[in-house]
Amino acid sequence: MSNKTWEKRIDIDKDAIEYHNDVFRDRAGYYKLEEVEPVRWVWGAIYKPTDAQIAAAEEATERKKQELQDELVRVSDMAEDDMPNKAKRMEEIKTEMQIPVEPEQDEIRQYDPDGTFHSITDVDLDRVDKFVMHRWDDITERVIVPVRENMKIFHVYKNFHDMRWNDANTTARVFCFGFEMEDLNRSVYYYILPDDTVILSDSPDIDLAQYNLIDPQNYEAQK
Repeated sequence: MSNKTWEKRIDIDKDAIEYHNDVFRDRAGYYKLEEVEPVRWVWGAIYKPTDAQIAAAEEATERKKQELQDELVRVSDMAEDDMPNKAKRMEEIKTEMQIPVEPEQDEIRQYDPDGTFHSITDVDLDRVDKFVMHRWDDITERVIVPVRENMKIFHVYKNFHDMRWNDANTTARVFCFGFEMEDLNRSVYYYILPDDTVILSDSPDIDLAQYNLIDPQNYEAQK
């Protein structure tokens, strides 16, 4: 875990406020900030490129093509003795000219680098291009959900308590996310278990007890 801290905004009913220094106010109302730490799996949402970002990428593509075209002319004018791999380089340039510059895309993270904590309600769902769940300590361990029209992303936690143990420490957190396909009246759920197993289901309430989330043999290690 990082030493960096994140702050979560908690809205407060103005009628329930008691005067103290950690209550703030903005146009949205009264709120306080609560320090939070990243959990094992966190989310991020990548937005579709804006018109301005697409236009900038198109301009960059044209500049790239011109630069490569200039290089192609220079290489073609060189003698074979001066550039033994001349033919190969010319083919490489021609290939590079066909690859467009991808537009930049904005993103929002559950734990933003600036120290802001976001809830899923902060995401502009209409703009999402991809939704990603990844391990906080290893971004290569991830699940990517491409988002298409009429898909609504959701993200929740499920706290499973093993009834075999009368102890709060036997509660396991399961990360649940997925999407609703409004035009097909269908939902897809991803469940990430404590051992990082990912289960795909169409049920919003699978039987978590069958997965032995709390192993009695390892109970002391999990406390």
